[in-house]
Amino acid sequence: MSGTNQDPPAAPEVRCHLEMSPPRVVIAGEIDLAATPALDAAVAELEHLRSSDAVLDLRAVTFMSAAGANFVARLADRLARDGGRLYAVAASRAVLRVLELSGVNTVVEVIDVADHRAHELAQKTVLSDGAHNESPTARQDDPGLDEGQGRDVG
Repeated sequence: MSGTNQDPPAAPEVRCHLEMSPPRVVIAGEIDLAATPALDAAVAELEHLRSSDAVLDLRAVTFMSAAGANFVARLADRLARDGGRLYAVAASRAVLRVLELSGVNTVVEVIDVADHRAHELAQKTVLSDGAHNESPTARQDDPGLDEGQGRDVG
């Protein structure tokens, strides 16, 4: 045992917004092997839905390992079994790079918020709450991680 007393990395915060159309999974923090239980719980939450599409909001993810890319691929596969599609929204160059290097970007619609045209389209479609054509990110009642809305998993 070494002399360092490092705390293990905190599990990511995972919140499911199943009431939204399309349903949304919002993740903040680091997605690595230690995050697997929380991510598996999110997949289990979506198992009970008969929704064809879902949004995976990765804008607050600070690190993603191959385990995170595997999770995204598994979630996409789960939705594809019912004819659905996964939309992953990411802001971090590092997260986007992991999705690209792993090949996950070939089975998931990856939306880079830095690509203004893609982000604008996403705001009108997958990031909309289904009630109107504005992005929840531009509203006070954004169902993100800061609010008490949604269901925490993991």
